[in-house]
Amino acid sequence: MVDRISALPDEMLHHILSFLPTENAVATGVLSKRWTHLWRSVPVLDLSTIRMVPRDVDDNSFFFSDRVYSVLLLRDAASPIKSFTLELDNDVATRLDIANVSKWVNFVTQCRFGVEQLLLCVITVMGKPELPISVFRCSRTLVVLKLLGFILKGDFPITLPSLKILHFDDVLFASASLLKEFLVGCPILEDFHVRSVSVDGDFPFYFEELKNVGLTKLTRANIVDSQSDFPFKPFYNVKSLRVEIDLVDHDFPFFDNLTHLDLLMEPDQSYLLAKILKHCPKLQSLVLERPEESRDLENCDLGNWVDPDFVPECLALNLKSCTFRDFKGLKVEFQLASYVLKNARVLETMTICNQQSISQRQIKKLYSAALRSPSRCQITALIM
Repeated sequence: MVDRISALPDEMLHHILSFLPTENAVATGVLSKRWTHLWRSVPVLDLSTIRMVPRDVDDNSFFFSDRVYSVLLLRDAASPIKSFTLELDNDVATRLDIANVSKWVNFVTQCRFGVEQLLLCVITVMGKPELPISVFRCSRTLVVLKLLGFILKGDFPITLPSLKILHFDDVLFASASLLKEFLVGCPILEDFHVRSVSVDGDFPFYFEELKNVGLTKLTRANIVDSQSDFPFKPFYNVKSLRVEIDLVDHDFPFFDNLTHLDLLMEPDQSYLLAKILKHCPKLQSLVLERPEESRDLENCDLGNWVDPDFVPECLALNLKSCTFRDFKGLKVEFQLASYVLKNARVLETMTICNQQSISQRQIKKLYSAALRSPSRCQITALIM
């Protein structure tokens, strides 16, 4: 049998290997002499404790650390590292000398060609490590930066002129102004995600300084954080927004370009929906789901949905898709769904997602409402 893959040029084989976790790319070295050294010049490093550390290893932190150092030291020093992913789970991170993380990041960011993607994740109950300052060595080339489980400190200017995607998850800021420095330093930022961020010593806190930040290139924002209060003015230009309704304040701006909204809310907060939709005149897709820390409301008296005295422009003219996730079959949820069906003139699909089956009687009510709807949309009920 002819080995056609091995006959491909190195650049193409590097591209193929870049889709594999690094430990799998290294394993291809036993295939033949042609493959022995190929992994050493793959431009993507993907190192994860979950994949690299066997369950029966006694000292998992030493095992992982030894493997990482071996991979880094055996690489072809003349080859670029375009993407670096490091994921440490709690079991390894709590035993590992956290100084190793800085050494690994330092090694990667010293690459003369510049890293384009950095994904750093440290899950530990022993305290967050400080983000290595060497991350900013590749500031000119960095396009994607995703951080989970770090402390961010520093009083130096942050300049990330090429950054388009910025994600903060479970991140502790030394000061509220530091987040502003990040955003100001990212003039072409397109995708911003923040979840469970906090400021050292402050609770609760409000990112007041963000009000004056202009993110004109931003098209996608995900603001899911019950501990902080974000002004939404900097995000007015986005086309896609995912947000908890608890974070929506009185300064909620008009989103003239927003076409997709993913709103996290409890059923007893549904009375706020029309007010929010009023600020999204071009909305075409709406997703309603429960917050991550959802309350148990199944046995509570939530009252009845009361139709507002106005119909939001997007609901009457533009909304084409509506999805209810975590649907519990509560009375107020059916009333809200009926309100949407009654007023959405161009609605094409409504999807009801539930972890348990909805009664046929309840489904028939929705189908009946759909038949009376001016749009005659299609309803789909999914058990998930």
